[in-house]
Order: sequence, then C-alpha cells, then structure tokens
Amino acid sequence: MSFPICSGLILFASIALWGQPVFDTASIEPSPMSLKLDDAGRTDITPGSVSMIGVTLRSCVKWAYGVRDDQVSGPAWLATERYDIVAQAGGATPVAELRLMLQGLLADRFGLALHRETRERSVLVIVAEENGPKLAPAAETGPGKPRVVDGNLVFEHYTLPELAERLSMTLGRLVLDRSGIAGRYDLSVPIAGGIVEMKMAAERANLANEAADPSPYVAAFRKAGLKLEATRAAVEVLVIDHAEKAPKAN
Repeated sequence: MSFPICSGLILFASIALWGQPVFDTASIEPSPMSLKLDDAGRTDITPGSVSMIGVTLRSCVKWAYGVRDDQVSGPAWLATERYDIVAQAGGATPVAELRLMLQGLLADRFGLALHRETRERSVLVIVAEENGPKLAPAAETGPGKPRVVDGNLVFEHYTLPELAERLSMTLGRLVLDRSGIAGRYDLSVPIAGGIVEMKMAAERANLANEAADPSPYVAAFRKAGLKLEATRAAVEVLVIDHAEKAPKAN
C-alpha cells in the first residue's frame, strides 16, 4: 500500500486503523431543520454518546479532530449542508475516544478523507509589556475556570498558555502565549451582555469564519501589563480531500 506525501504529516481519515474504537450504533440522516448560517445546531456529548442535530459536516470535523474553524479547508457545502447524527458507544467512554469514534464514522459514512498541512494564518499572541506584567496571582488553587461576575468575564487561576487556549475558542482564531510568564493568575475582562454575548461571538466566529472582536481582551490585557498582538504564524490545517454530501444509508 503506497501513501502520497503532502507536507510531511499525513492523515487518512478514509482508512480505518486496525483496533480503532467504533460506536455500537450510529444513525446519520440529512437534517429536516432549517437553520441560518450562524446557527450552530445542537451538540450533546455524554460519556457514552454523541448527538449532533442540525449540524454541518464542517462542525463535525472540528469536534472530531479538536480544531477551530480556520483549521478546516474544503468545499463550501461543508458549512451549509445539515445532518442529524446520533451515535452510541458500548458504555462510558472518554471524550478523546468518542472523538476517534466520530473520525471513523465520518470516514465510513461520508467517505471523508483528509490530510494535514501547515499554512500561514493570522494569529494573536500574548506578550509582556516592556514594564513587565501586573497580573493578580490566583486566589485559589486547582484548574482554571471562567465565570461571569457583574458583567465581567473572570478567568480564575489560569496559566497564560491555558488562557491562550481558551481565547482561541472564544475568539475563533488562534491565540499563542509568547509571554514566558509562569504561574496561575486571575484576569477580569468586561464584556457587555456577559456570557450570552461571549457565546454568540464564539458561534459567529466558528460558523461564519469571522473572528470575534478582541478589543475587550486587548484593554484588559493592557491593564495587566500584557499585550494581545496580531501577527502571522504557521498553523496546522486539515485539508478535506474527499467527502460525499449524501452519507451511506444506516
């Protein structure tokens, strides 16, 4: 069996790996739901199941491979055709394994085949101001968590790399930590409308391929002695080589 070479690392989603976990049952149908472009549909993940109602194949690929919208390159219909996917595992299953199962399901039912490339993309980087950071040390211990307090989005006991990862999801574009700052901190970001506006911005960024406005974060970072700067960097992208609009019958 010969494999074509493309920018080094190759991923063949159409070839099931020996021993790859699979769902016990899975149903995929074209969705009867009529949704706007900026409507994400509904995705529910439990320890033993994946339910995606009114979702696009692009959204499925993003969840299955743990990437953002700007990391998926393929035909326009990937973001317009809608499907209902309901899949059950044999029991309690870690999310990482559910992702692998969905990768295999998409390959089997849609004939999905893709590879990875490195492409230059617009990114945001977190760097320290010349006078150094003015971050508030975390008041608690444990993993980082966001919460809304009086109209502010508060990132509690986050490391800077964790904060960059969280902002990547919220803003819909890659955020990298280049501050070199260790430790856990609390950072408060004023956002009008609170968590609802944040979620809407994230959905717009993910579905319409538009980045959410980073200005509230820029201002908050400046107060903390940090900068959020735009630049360009090499980013790994999933390139869809083949996919069928009509999935194989159940």
